[in-house]
Amino acid sequence: MLILIILFYVLPVYLVFFRFKWLPLTRMWKIILPLPPIFALIFVWYAVGRFTPISQDAYIQAPVVQIAPQVAGLVTEILVEDNAMVNQGDPLFRIDTSPYQYRADQARARMFEARENALGLVATVYAANASVTRAAASLEVARQGVNNAEADLAASQANVAKTKAQVQLADAEAERGSRLVQSQAISQQEYEELLRNQQVQQSGLDEAMQREAKAKTGIEMATSQVTVADAALREANAQRDKVLSLLDPVRALHNAIAASESDLLLELVRQSTGDAAGNHARNETIKQDIALLRSYLAEAEKLAPLLEGKVAAVVQAESALKIAEFDLDQTTIRSPISGQIVNLHLTNGTYVTPGKAVSALLDTNSWHLVVTMPENWLSHVRVGDDVTIALRNYPLSFRDGKVIYIVPGAISGQGVPTGALPDPQSRLGRQFDTPETSQQFQVIVSLADDRPEQPLRVGGTGHAVIFAGGGLAGMNQVATLLCTIASFMDFFFPKPPLLTILIVVVLILFAIALTRYITHARNSDD
Repeated sequence: MLILIILFYVLPVYLVFFRFKWLPLTRMWKIILPLPPIFALIFVWYAVGRFTPISQDAYIQAPVVQIAPQVAGLVTEILVEDNAMVNQGDPLFRIDTSPYQYRADQARARMFEARENALGLVATVYAANASVTRAAASLEVARQGVNNAEADLAASQANVAKTKAQVQLADAEAERGSRLVQSQAISQQEYEELLRNQQVQQSGLDEAMQREAKAKTGIEMATSQVTVADAALREANAQRDKVLSLLDPVRALHNAIAASESDLLLELVRQSTGDAAGNHARNETIKQDIALLRSYLAEAEKLAPLLEGKVAAVVQAESALKIAEFDLDQTTIRSPISGQIVNLHLTNGTYVTPGKAVSALLDTNSWHLVVTMPENWLSHVRVGDDVTIALRNYPLSFRDGKVIYIVPGAISGQGVPTGALPDPQSRLGRQFDTPETSQQFQVIVSLADDRPEQPLRVGGTGHAVIFAGGGLAGMNQVATLLCTIASFMDFFFPKPPLLTILIVVVLILFAIALTRYITHARNSDD
């Protein structure tokens, strides 16, 4: 800035008032002449900071992906060279596949075994269903046998009662016949007929009582058969539920809940009828069992869609196979993105471990420039503002960019939970808002790698001018000129200090003026 003032203001003043003396240097001019550069410096200082902020602290960034294997093993083949350009999905190197192939084969065998077992479970379910059907039919037949035995017993008891009446009548007739035969009211033959009838009726009574006893025995046998058939049905249901718990846990839990609810209803009926067998403690136990089964059912219904109708053991085996095949596939490490391999130091036989990076991959399609700005220079900067960029490794070669976003914070403002009260002394240096104490914020600018002759490098630095809101007429050119001068200085390394530059410029001007003065003095003497 001082150089511009010297070139465009001090030099004309020197020529007008001292060299050619076109105007006299009066007291008024001595007061007026220093004012324009002072006001110009103030205006430029304000305008540059608000509308065309310039940063000397700009550096190039690009995403860097760490290349790390997901499985451990010995490197058997390296397929790329360091600094090579690769595309997404290209193989980079390979790890020994032998142990992972063995694991995949074992997992596949276990999966086939699990599927065969699942088929066996399905067959077992069909057999269990058949057993349940047969047991239910046997129970029905046994119950029908009880009903038939009870009917036979009722008929036998009725026949016994009838036969007893006939026996009593025959006994009465025989006793009356005995008196009549003594009085010769009836013949001996008629009396013997009454005795034979008495014997026949007694024989019928004995036979009826035998049938009654046989009917009671039949009821006992039929009841025993019902008990056996009921036990067989329960056992068949238990076996089916056991298999279903593996094949279809939801259905098995539904069956268990239905059975428990039936037991609870039976207990409530017993209690309502005053049956001593009804037990309130038993009711509470059944209710707790039902609640537990319902919780299991809720979990099983959540897992059922994940199983997709398969047996859990099959799903587990299939998942193990997928993991083994995934590990086998990961023995070939591929490029996750397109970019450039950096810092690859691998040789065949190197043992690599999961998660430990062995190289870096530079994303050459996502370059951007990080521009650091004081916080009081960002008041007019918005996303989409144009930016002029001058990289230090390519002096006087300018690139265009746009503001992508402004980083919304800095590390100095980040709170760290310590359990202690805040320390206000740590920010006392910020009480005066000056360029030395103001906070720096990062502005992210787009940067295109569209010049093959000028490749970009991560960490490369440069200068950047942001035209906030389009900038300010006149100041845009001044800021561009300042950026050009700063870029010109990048030809020199190490750079001379600014004071040295000013001294050199002043000495050059003084030498020019002295030369002209000596030449003028010689011409005057001549």
